[in-house]
Order: sequence, then C-alpha cells, then structure tokens
Amino acid sequence: MRSVLIIISIIFTITANCQDPAFFNVGKDKLSGVNIYHVNQDQNNNYWLATNNGLYRYNGYDFLQILGENMLSRSLFNVCIDDQNNVYCHNLSGQIFKVENDSCKLYFQIPDSLMKEEISIQFNDQNQLIVLARRLFVIHSKDSLQLLDTAYYPEIRFGGGLYSDNKGALMLFDYVADCIYKLEGTELSFLVEAPKNIWPTYFLIEDNLVGLDLTTARTFYLNGEIIEQDEGNFHARNRIYSDGENIWVANLKGGAKVRKGLDGPLFNDREVLSNYFISSLMRDNEGNIVIGTFRDGLLIIPNINASTYHIPIHNDRPTKIVNGANGDLLIGSQLGNVYELKPNGEMNLFYKNNTKFIEFMTYFPDRNELLVDDNIPHFIDLKTGNVSNYAFGAIKDVKQVDDKRYLIASNMGVRWIDILTKEPGVLDKYKMRTNAIEFNKKSGKIYAGTSLGLLIGDENSPEYYRINGQNINTTQLFCKNDTIFVCTQNKGVLLFYNDSLVESWDTKTGLSSNHVSKLIPYKTNFIMSTDHGVCIVSGKGKIKLWIGKPEGLTKQNVSDIAVVDDFLYVSHSDAVQRINLNTLQNQNDYPNIELLSVEVNDQIKNPTTHQRFSYNESKFVFKLSAKTLKYKSEIVYEYMLEGIDEFWQSNPYEENTIVYKSLPPGKYSFKYRTVVRGNRSEIQEYNFTIANPLWRIWWFWVVIAVLFLTGTYLYYARITARQRKLAENQRELISSKLTAIQSQMNPHFIFNSLNSIQDLVLREQGDDAYNYISKFAFLVRKVLEFSDLDFVEVSEELKLLKVYLELEQLRFKNDFEFEIESDDTEGIEIPPMIIQPFVENAIKHGLLHKSGKKKLKIKVSFANENIICVIEDNGVGRKKSAEINKRKSDKHNSFSVKSIRSRLDILKSLYGGQFGVNFEDLFENEEASGTRVILKLPFKRKF
Repeated sequence: MRSVLIIISIIFTITANCQDPAFFNVGKDKLSGVNIYHVNQDQNNNYWLATNNGLYRYNGYDFLQILGENMLSRSLFNVCIDDQNNVYCHNLSGQIFKVENDSCKLYFQIPDSLMKEEISIQFNDQNQLIVLARRLFVIHSKDSLQLLDTAYYPEIRFGGGLYSDNKGALMLFDYVADCIYKLEGTELSFLVEAPKNIWPTYFLIEDNLVGLDLTTARTFYLNGEIIEQDEGNFHARNRIYSDGENIWVANLKGGAKVRKGLDGPLFNDREVLSNYFISSLMRDNEGNIVIGTFRDGLLIIPNINASTYHIPIHNDRPTKIVNGANGDLLIGSQLGNVYELKPNGEMNLFYKNNTKFIEFMTYFPDRNELLVDDNIPHFIDLKTGNVSNYAFGAIKDVKQVDDKRYLIASNMGVRWIDILTKEPGVLDKYKMRTNAIEFNKKSGKIYAGTSLGLLIGDENSPEYYRINGQNINTTQLFCKNDTIFVCTQNKGVLLFYNDSLVESWDTKTGLSSNHVSKLIPYKTNFIMSTDHGVCIVSGKGKIKLWIGKPEGLTKQNVSDIAVVDDFLYVSHSDAVQRINLNTLQNQNDYPNIELLSVEVNDQIKNPTTHQRFSYNESKFVFKLSAKTLKYKSEIVYEYMLEGIDEFWQSNPYEENTIVYKSLPPGKYSFKYRTVVRGNRSEIQEYNFTIANPLWRIWWFWVVIAVLFLTGTYLYYARITARQRKLAENQRELISSKLTAIQSQMNPHFIFNSLNSIQDLVLREQGDDAYNYISKFAFLVRKVLEFSDLDFVEVSEELKLLKVYLELEQLRFKNDFEFEIESDDTEGIEIPPMIIQPFVENAIKHGLLHKSGKKKLKIKVSFANENIICVIEDNGVGRKKSAEINKRKSDKHNSFSVKSIRSRLDILKSLYGGQFGVNFEDLFENEEASGTRVILKLPFKRKF
C-alpha cells in the first residue's frame, strides 16, 4: 500500500527555538515570591542570598532566613565576605550588617550626609570594608570612617559600584568626567579616560578584567586599555553578569543572551531561560553557574556545554530519538509526531500523525528513508515524501542484513523484508514476541532477543542460549567488528565472537548496574545507558566517565540515547538534552564530608573532640554534610558505628541524619564517608565513650564488698554490744528486783509485823493474830513469786499492795485509812513490785509523823496508751519530813525509791518510752497537807 504524504516539512512550519542550557532548580518552593538581589558563597561552601525578605543561608539542605533587630528595611544587597569568612550586607537605608550567631547585627550606619540612593560595599586587598555612597570611604570601626576621595571631591563623583580587578584593586567610575579610577588599599589614583556617555560595569573573565557598557553591552575596556568594538544589539540600560567565563546580558522581561567571553555568542545568539527573571549570577566553588531569580529560587547550571530542548507543542514529549541526515536528530513523540532538531538548535515539526505515540523509529541513510511505527508501520521517503504502510506488527527492532534484505523484530516474531519490494518473509522458527534482532554476517547466524530468552541459530534450527540454566532477557543487540553485543536486563553485556560467549561486562567487572538498556559505539569507547544513568565505558567495559547531573543530564532515568558527531543526545520524560562530549572531563573534585553536628539527648555537643558521656546520655543524633550542588543527586553517605553496626550502612544525600536511640555504655567510633560514582572518600571518625554506671565498674564492687563487710562487722558488733548491754540491764534489773524485795522485806517492816502479831497473841486475840500471820505469809509468798516475773497484771500488783497496807494498818490501829482504785486496766500488765516502795515511802516519811487521821489513796488508770499511778497522802509533807529526819540525824536515804528509779531507767532502755516519777507537794491554807506521787509506768497487754 502506497500513499503520498500530504503534510511534509514545507507545510509543517511549526519551528521553534526551545533551547536552554541544562539546569535544575533549587529552592523554587521555599523561595517562592522572594526576589534575589545578590548571591555569594563563603569559604565553607554556604550560599548567601540577599533578598527583598532578608538574608538567606543555604547549606545544601535548608534555607535559613536571617534577620536582625532594628532593621529599617529587609531588602538587602551586596553580600560581601572578608578573609575571616564573616558575612556582610546592606540595605538602602544605609545600614550595613554583619552576620553573627545567625542574626544580622548592625555593623555601621552610614551618616545622612554621606547617603545616596545607590550604595556599594566591597573588601579591598587589605581586608578593609570600602563603601561607595555619596562619598568613598573606608570603615575602621563602628563609629569611625575615613574619606578616601578628599583629594578629588567634589570635582569627581563616583557611581555605578565597586569592582575588583585581577590584582585585588577596586575599580571606580567618575560619571562626571567619564574617567576610570583605581583604589589600591586606601590609595585612590586615576587610571584611564573612558569613552563618553557610557555606564560601565567590570568583570573578571578568564583572568582578564573586562569593562562593558551597560547601555550598549559593548566591551570598552580590557586589562587597563580602552578598546573600540562594534555596538551590541542590546537596548537601553542592561543588566549584565558574568560567570567568570561567559557574559550574560539579561532581559528586563526575562531570559538572557550569553556570550562566550570576548568571543561570539552561545546558543546561536538566542535568548535562553526566557521564563525566568534573572537578577544575579555567579560561578561557585564547584564550577556551577548559580543564577538568582525573582520568585523562582536558584537556577543551577552545572555544564554550560549541555543544552536542553523542549518540544514546542504543549503536552508533547519525546519517546524515541535516532540519527538523521546532515547532523540532524529525529525525535519521535508521545503524540505521534516526528521533530527534526538541527545542529544550530532549531526544532521543526517534521511529520504529524496524532494516532499513537511513536514506539519505534529508525533512519536508513543509504536510502534516505525513515521507518516509523506509531500505529501501522510505514516507510517515509524523506526526499519525495511518499509513505508506504506495511502490516509488520508492532516493530521493536530492524537490522540490515545485506543490500536487499532487512531483519525485522516485532510482537509477531522475526521476518525478512525485501528492501525494494518491502515484501515480508516469515521465519517459522521465530514466531514468538521479539524485541531485539541482529545478524552475524560472518557466520550467518541470527540473534533474536525474544520474550522467552536469547535465540541463536540459522533460519531453521535456532537454540536458546542459557547461562547456568537461566534464559537471558535481552534489551538490545548490535554488531561491531564481528562481535555481537548483547545488552540484558540483569546480566550486563554479553560479547559473542564466532557465536561463542567470550566476555561479560557486569557489576563484577566494574559496571554500575547489570541492567543495560542501550549501548552505542563512540570512537574507541561505548556510551551506555543503564537504570543508574549514562556513562562512557572503554572497549573492555570499564567505566571511564559518568554522565549525570554534573555534566548537565538533569534526569537519571532516560528513555533513549543517540550520538551525532561528538554530541550525545538523551531523551527523558521532559525533553531532549545535548551534551558536547569533547568538553567532558573526569571529575575528581568530589565534595568533602563533615560531621555537621552531634546531639546527645537532644543537646548539641562539640563534634570535633573526643568526649566522655555518662551512662544515661544514650541517645545520639549525627548530622552529616557534604556541601555540593553538582553531586547532590549522586552522593551516598556511608557510616558505621563500631560496637553497634557490623557492616557499613548507607543513606542518600537528603537523609543526612543518623539516629541511635539508646546506646549501651562502651567505647565507640562513628565512622563516615561519601560514595560518589563508585569513589569513596577518606574515612572520618568521631570517637566517644559512654561511661559505665557505678554498679558496672569493678572498683565499685570492691567498695561495696568493703562496705558490706564493714557494715556486717559493725552490725554484729552493735548486736553483741546491745546483747551485752541487755544482759547487763537484766542483771541490774534482777539486782533491782532483789533490792526491791529487800526493801519490801526490810528489818523494820518484819520487826514491826512480828511485834504486831506478838501483841495480838498477848492480848489473846488469836483470830486476829492468825489473820495477820496469814496475810504476812501471803505477802512474803507473793513477793518471792513476783521476783521471777517481768510483768504482772495490774490487779495482782494492787492485791499485793492491799495486803501490805492492811499489815501496816495494824501498826496505826484505827488512825490509818487507805483507798485503792483501778480504772480500765483489765488485761494490762506492769513490772512487779514497782509501786510498793513509793507507798512505803509515803507511810514512813509522810503519815508516820502526822497526828490525827492518816489517809492514803492509790489510783491506777490507763489512758492514751499510758499507765499512770497516782499515790496521794495527807502526811506532813516533804519539807517537814526532811526537818524531822535532820533533827534525828537520820542519814537513811530511801534506798528502795532509788532502786525503783534505776529500775525505770533500765526498763526505758529495754522497752523504750518515757517512764518516770514526779513528786508534788500539796497545800491547804498555805500549809503543807501532804504529798502526791505520779508514776508513769511501762506496760504491755496480756492479749
């Protein structure tokens, strides 16, 4: 079937310049709406941005906004950095700021008399801050400045800014007399007279100081000499920048034109980056061109020799690229179109179908035909425009066998195609889906990459080639120098010579991946596309050069590659890119890694010195940094904490925070490094120690053992002493009991008792004598019985007292009365024979000397967990008793009372508590009327 191509390139007049330098964007979201006025980079590779919303610092991870107190305007300009890496900037209110502790501190306020609408600051070769406003001056301190233009002012008026030359001097322009001056240190001198009516700016371009006129963009000055040059085709006052190699003339509406230094224009003298308003530009320490914009963040151009071409029709994307005629590149698209990309960057819509995306396309230069498969495969005669449609199935690959035949691989299998008639010939042994085909002209063997594996053989007897019993999934086949190259999905590249496998290229031999999508011969090397990106490999399969973002390839996942002359073309989801292969060089300037910070239990620590931490400081957070824009997408952090990690761990660049939530005590070494393109940096390390808690240190247990043994010794010594003391107290208690018994049974009492019994017998009062003797015997028996007891019931003690008082009552005949009361003492026990001595004392010293009725009252009560005994008599009182005893020269001291006091002290030490005795004198009409004794006694409950 043949038809005429109705719309061909003459009618397809859609032509566009869609060329831009290859770039990527940084901070588009975070700096959205922010106007960048100036960009600079410090010695630590931080980027500083002066904007309409303060100062920003970018460390490769975050944009930190830096403001200051008393800032009259947030619009900042002219970021300058001194030799000590201090950062300065200014606003148009005359405030010059110095960055300290992430804050803009007011460094100097320009006096009103020196203010001007345009201000420029710059450091001279002596690290002094020079300011150009209404006058030229140097700042010595916060309150001190020195005018530098006194010898010339007011005859000259400087304007336009301060510019450094290649020797450290500053260039100035006198816009009154059109003269150029030079400032060396603080010495100002005339340099040269400039052309009239210019507005100059200066740049260092490849170590040449170049002056350009902002109004015409023409060069008028070169290394101290005025030169004449044709006017440029620019208009009005331009914004001109330089990256050190190229001159950028920015358009006020967006975009810029670029010159190669003093040479001709780049990008065919067409405007690039037209969608961006360019406001500042610099070349950083890595060689990237960093462009500041209004509202769109930073644009990063890693390689000016790499270009990006966008398809001019909206929503159309490239799917296939092939070499065309005369250095052209043919681009098949998602919408079924074919575009022609000229070497000068011009892109034409060459063929339009709009039926299906172009899955396959190849060009036959000897016949000037293009085979396209967008819905139905068809050949296009590029000379006549004729189109021939053929039902080959969905074409995957085509290879020319000889002058008459092609081999075509499709979803329907492999076919022969006659070049002239285009008539197919079916190969019955190759009817399975095939995506790659090649023909070994030397042996006549067909290589077919089918859905079931790699088939090798002639037309009638092909066989599957397997490795270790596994089929081979093929992505591409091609022949070079009688060698068949087989690109695979998981086994790298297989090389067959004389139909035998002779060599393999894979990760074991140095490839970055075993998934190889495409391999293209380039001179003595190959250009390889893998799922890890694009690289140049040697004829032995060794990687010689990576092609990634640093070389201008903005996407790692590519859909197709082609080589035209010395240019590599790469298609991906967004565009087609072109990279000049002659400008590529091996990159060895990989960024250094640093330990940005160490946090221990959420507290920042010094990351440079060995530190010792306590056992409870166990949460560690390490932040790594390799400040780079060029390799940002390729850097991998490797780290290992010796003592915890058995193997090296890895994180991508963005995941630079490593957390260990709970580390046990021990010595640690945190080791870290970067991996870029298979190259590992030197290992850095941070050593620290987490101390053992005291109970895990050997000497702690020695101390504990000593303390335990000492404590045990002291404890048993104390127990022994206490037992010894207890034994001694018990001996004393027994002694006091014996003393009490003795006091109970003292000779006077016995003598009196026996006299009373004798008197009763003599008066022949036998019954009374018998009762008296019975009571006396009961008393003696009870006293002896109580002597073996520690406690007796209160009732038993009171019975003993009653018997004792009844015996005493016989002595006093009818003159003596006593009363004994007990209140709530049932079940309460007290030490025996502890009340009687005080009763005896009341009788002997109080009642004995009283004439008339003698009364004694005893009351025992229990209240508030206390046993109280009150003994009250109506005797002569203690004072009169003492006088009587003195007259009698009676040296007798109540031994029984002293014994009881001693006994109470012993009981106090044995049982605790506050036991004791108090004596109170009783009075009636201011005369002694008796004595009251209050005893507080130890007790215990019977039940």
